[in-house]
Amino acid sequence: MESRILNLLKEGHSFEEIEQILDLSNKEMKSILENINKEIRNHYSHIKYYENGKRGFSKEEILESGVITEKNSDYYKSVVISDTHFGNHKEDMSLLNKVYDYCIQSNIHNIYHLGDLVDGTTGPDEKELNSKEQIEHVVLDYPIEKNILNFILLGNHDLDTINEDLTLHDAIMKNRRDMMCLGYGTNEFHIKNDKMILKHSILIDKTDNNYSGKLIFKGHSHQMKFVDELDNYKIFVPSLSNLQFVDGTVPGFLLLELGFHNGFINECVTTHYGVIDNKLINMNKIKVNLKCHRKEDYINREESFVKIKR
Repeated sequence: MESRILNLLKEGHSFEEIEQILDLSNKEMKSILENINKEIRNHYSHIKYYENGKRGFSKEEILESGVITEKNSDYYKSVVISDTHFGNHKEDMSLLNKVYDYCIQSNIHNIYHLGDLVDGTTGPDEKELNSKEQIEHVVLDYPIEKNILNFILLGNHDLDTINEDLTLHDAIMKNRRDMMCLGYGTNEFHIKNDKMILKHSILIDKTDNNYSGKLIFKGHSHQMKFVDELDNYKIFVPSLSNLQFVDGTVPGFLLLELGFHNGFINECVTTHYGVIDNKLINMNKIKVNLKCHRKEDYINREESFVKIKR
């Protein structure tokens, strides 16, 4: 069985395809992979992730984080969330379940989490779980869907788990194959020939000036903001929790739609969804043409978006 799996991996089959070919359960596949992990590493050096939610091994070393998209498509959509603070008494896993429901209904397979996945040990807020229990909570209770991948940037509260025998980063990478940790603080994430910068304020992050890009997505602020700067756009992502620090803000997430020309991002559309009274509400939409640096704002009126005239 192990040799058959290795041969299928060498042929380029994804884990999900191998499970179907060999009639294996997810648990059986994971157990076999753990047994042959050393042999796999002799042939492959990294895992590659796909827009359709699948993943597989690459024979060549991959030095950059990113997602492989459809070659003939100039369109890519995903969901961006942040600041779930699992372990805090104001966490709400049902909000994340709503995001998953939305992704399934909208045929979206990639979710980006921009930090503070857990609440850690810092801050004045009441902790329902200690640091170790928070890690276990994520591994066991974070939703899992066969064709949804999570790209997770770790934030300042996640850093609190670094003193545990098994850190949040290591626990995720060891136990959740639907999650890819992107490190702490900042990540340069590649899509086609372009990239977007993912950020979460963190004390040990010394890379702030080492990354540049036209699109910068930031967690940490717990509110949706769009900052138009001379050479880039900064999109601040709302918190997907009940930890709201600014009057009028509600838990929410972003639908991210990117348009490409010759493999480079030329259009970015962000739609802000809030959760109010257990319902998803379209809050606003922002459309940006990166080629000519033009921005259009829309607000939701009677279930349709109306462009704001400047």
